[in-house]
Amino acid sequence: MLLIIFIAIAFIGLARMHGKSLWLYALIGVGTAFGSQLMTGFVYGLIFHPTPQEISDSEMEIALLAAGVSILITILVYTLLRRKAEKEERLKEEEYAGSQIFGNHD
Repeated sequence: MLLIIFIAIAFIGLARMHGKSLWLYALIGVGTAFGSQLMTGFVYGLIFHPTPQEISDSEMEIALLAAGVSILITILVYTLLRRKAEKEERLKEEEYAGSQIFGNHD
């Protein structure tokens, strides 16, 4: 549960830095964490343990793998959102500078 809180705080901080919706970014972060964990466990279970008995024998293995993959995917999504926001800010600055040069003061 603490991990989810830290993820939400990190994504909210990212949203604040770039003037984006706090709730949207928090939901993206938490949704990515839960969704990737669920999908990893599901795919792993289907591929490597097709019978219910085999799955129950290795629950800890699946949970640890899913948690690790979830963290990596969440970091990836955070990085992609940060780069996207930084690129948007650079484009706005360049557009503003261009309008100042050519006399468009919109």
